[in-house]
Amino acid sequence: MSVVRQAIAPLYFFACIALGGSAQGISSNLFLQLTGLIILSWAWLSRTTPRDSRAARSLGWIVALAVLLALLQLIPLPPAIWTHFPGRQFAVDGYRLLGQPLPWMPLSLSPTDTIATAMALLPPLAMLALILKLGAYRDDWLVYALLFATGISVAFGFLQIRGDGMNHYFYPYSSWGTAAGLFANGNHQATLLLVSIPFLVALAARRWRQEPKPNDRLLTAIVAGGMAVVVAAGVAMNQSFALLIIGAPVIGAAALQLIPAGRVRLGRLAAMLGLLFLGATAALAIMLFAGMSTSNQTSVTIRADIWAHSSRALADYGVTGAGIGTFPTLYPLTEDPAVVERTYTNHAHNDYIELALEAGIPGVVLMFAFLAWWGRRAFAIWRSPDAAEMARAACIASAAILLHSLVDYPLRTAAIATCMAVAVALMADPARHRHKASRADIRPTRHLSL
Repeated sequence: MSVVRQAIAPLYFFACIALGGSAQGISSNLFLQLTGLIILSWAWLSRTTPRDSRAARSLGWIVALAVLLALLQLIPLPPAIWTHFPGRQFAVDGYRLLGQPLPWMPLSLSPTDTIATAMALLPPLAMLALILKLGAYRDDWLVYALLFATGISVAFGFLQIRGDGMNHYFYPYSSWGTAAGLFANGNHQATLLLVSIPFLVALAARRWRQEPKPNDRLLTAIVAGGMAVVVAAGVAMNQSFALLIIGAPVIGAAALQLIPAGRVRLGRLAAMLGLLFLGATAALAIMLFAGMSTSNQTSVTIRADIWAHSSRALADYGVTGAGIGTFPTLYPLTEDPAVVERTYTNHAHNDYIELALEAGIPGVVLMFAFLAWWGRRAFAIWRSPDAAEMARAACIASAAILLHSLVDYPLRTAAIATCMAVAVALMADPARHRHKASRADIRPTRHLSL
């Protein structure tokens, strides 16, 4: 395989992280989506048919059904059908007050938002196609792209907290005063840092085992240590609550990658990570009731209020869903006009609640299907003695994203969505993703002639 072909996925991965930090970047996201559409067209027309594993095929079916669900929500339906969907009575009353006949309408309450959200799926879908269908990558190059982008984001985070006002922020609506890096939301910067930790350890462990000479191993340790300092600095500057809670189990699991595959006792691993998670949660609870600032207390209170309103809306829209991407339009309908505040709520700050509200029972079924797939793959990878380093790192990174999605919406950005796509792709068939040394990678052997 040519070097140029192997560089396509890493370059696109880097572009997604650098340019996809927020939905506010309309032109940058459009570029990523159009590029993703070209990649998907290439994958569709390509005659390359890699031998997919059963896990890769199962993942493909889940992804295909998710795309199909979004498309089905855009099909216009006659009034005799859509008026019987839960939560549509306000639309019926509105047309009657205007004296207009009921038109054909799709399941989505806001088709334009559903189309925009469906377009946002193009970058992660393109990344899956590059890895699983086209094989246009090397896993170590993907990690280099991730770490390079993370280093740049940490550098901008430093400039943001050291600067004045809106200097060095990329988006007009950002987490002012925080180290948001390449993102608009500082919590999404925290997700990127969490993702980078296990991949950094996996790459360092691989290079250490491949290097036979002490000097080469020393160089590997120095470079990896330097990058670890950069990530640690990013963690210290970010100070996200999710980073404090999830960071401990992520670091603990990443350290276990230094143990050869197959020698990790899964029961002990689960117990250790559970204790770390509970300990971090307890520490955060103490902060909540003791020394937390007023702004942080407000953030927690606002999240709790959003979750309460969103959960109540599930009674009206949780069966069929209101339409992918309709949460910002739907949420004001759930608020009490007498106590509504000036704060604009664009997401539920819990991707699982938001998905259930927008996609209904079909979306929840697909969500559980994916979680079941992820659980089976993670169990198989950590139990297998032949699992690649990057596959185990992918399990940890994707778990961090899934956990962070409980209190935020990292997957709503192209940057983190492509990180998730890379992780699950590496989990889908770890044996095929292991980088094998080519002739160019092998150093010439010195021969002694007598």
